[in-house]
Amino acid sequence: MKITVTPESGQSAEVFIGGLCFWKKALCNGAKISFTFDDGSVTIPKNAKPILDKYGYKGTQALIAATASEDVIDAAKILQEAGWDVCNHDLSHTSSQMVFDDPYTQYIFVQKWLHDGGFIPGHRYVQLYGGAYDAGTLRELKKYVKFIRSSVSGYNAPPGLQQMLMSRPVDKTVSASTVKTWIDTAISTKSWLILMFHGIVETETATYDWSITKLTDVVDYCNTKNVDVVTYSEMIDYIDSTSQSLTLTGSGTISSGSTSVNIRHGFHKEPTSIQITPTSSLGTASSIWVSSKDTGTGNLFTVSTNVDPGQDITFDWQATL
Repeated sequence: MKITVTPESGQSAEVFIGGLCFWKKALCNGAKISFTFDDGSVTIPKNAKPILDKYGYKGTQALIAATASEDVIDAAKILQEAGWDVCNHDLSHTSSQMVFDDPYTQYIFVQKWLHDGGFIPGHRYVQLYGGAYDAGTLRELKKYVKFIRSSVSGYNAPPGLQQMLMSRPVDKTVSASTVKTWIDTAISTKSWLILMFHGIVETETATYDWSITKLTDVVDYCNTKNVDVVTYSEMIDYIDSTSQSLTLTGSGTISSGSTSVNIRHGFHKEPTSIQITPTSSLGTASSIWVSSKDTGTGNLFTVSTNVDPGQDITFDWQATL
């Protein structure tokens, strides 16, 4: 693992590592796409919901407790009744530093406010204000919530619960074509893509606006590509329903004149199982097998033949942890 820190020109930096985590990932059976909407805009039930409804898709709406008017709460209830998640986007939304100083008030209090207001499924999820966080904030939030979504751009290999998620922020500078390329990447890598929107409007004026036309184009594209559009709660159901096994694959060769080869599987410990599939003839050998799942290093296994095959033997392997 390599950590690189590049301070701005003329600036110094101190780096503190608050903790390192390793978790198994639940492999997606295909791309997962989540449409999430920050700030509790009333444009979401009015403009975004009908677009997603066309294909039975649902999204996630995040509320700011201090500015959630009766109209905003009523609109959020409409979304929840339709199967959407309504989640936590902080209390005041006025200063990122306040989140660091007092995560209990800014987030954990809002979690209770959502729960008491009847937003039971969504109160378990936090969409960080401005994507801002520090190690202390994350450490406290992970005690209380299932997912923490940042604004760090990227894709997610569905993790165990209580992990910070990456997203792709979408504003008026982002084209529908760009979002489609993100979806294509999620499809090719079988990843979870979380799209982060704010207001959905006829005409984009504010920085974080996105147009009804663009959203319609992207939602239609999801349907064309036959990808799964999921809420956070649906993602939890997916993770819970999987075996939570991590599978790695690769290929190897036993060279002519040899009867074995060591393969690096990439896990941190001995795999539970390893499967070998020859992709060439065995030559003069009659059998090939995994003779050791762990050579003693914790990350190498051995594939052997009964005799020198007299030729190179190639094979594919799959290791499961």
